[in-house]
Amino acid sequence: MLDPYGRFLKLADVMQSIGVSQAMVYKLMHDERLPFPRPIKIGRVSVWIERDVVRWKAMVAGETGVDHLREHARY
Repeated sequence: MLDPYGRFLKLADVMQSIGVSQAMVYKLMHDERLPFPRPIKIGRVSVWIERDVVRWKAMVAGETGVDHLREHARY
């Protein structure tokens, strides 16, 4: 049976998955149009749910493509 949530991703995994820096991950969480998913805590470790990251990537690709990420890089 497949896990509907996917894996738990650490920050380094998230950064690699979406191709941005640590600072950009946190900046994207405050985006008003397409906020990046927030991590959950498991003990003292923050992790992201893979399904949420994949959904966010699909929304960004569907709405604006890479221009959405470039827009944030200007700040």
